[in-house]
Amino acid sequence: MPKVKWFAPVPPPNMCRSLIDRHMKAKKVTSAELGKLLHLQPESVRRKKSRGTWTTEEFRDWCSALGINDPEEVGYAVLNRVPPEKR
Repeated sequence: MPKVKWFAPVPPPNMCRSLIDRHMKAKKVTSAELGKLLHLQPESVRRKKSRGTWTTEEFRDWCSALGINDPEEVGYAVLNRVPPEKR
């Protein structure tokens, strides 16, 4: 039987979403609590996270609400790259 090669495009990981998820998990912040900080409904927070698309202002607001203030970490997330120490 011949070998079958599957060529399915694998989408790149969304580093902004993983940054938000990691900090929410580390600080034990729920979608409801983050929604209160951002003046959004919890459903809106979950929907925005699942889509993974933010404008610059929204991403800045989310980072400040979660206390993410490392410019290098945010820069790698925005450029969709994995930091060198995690490779």
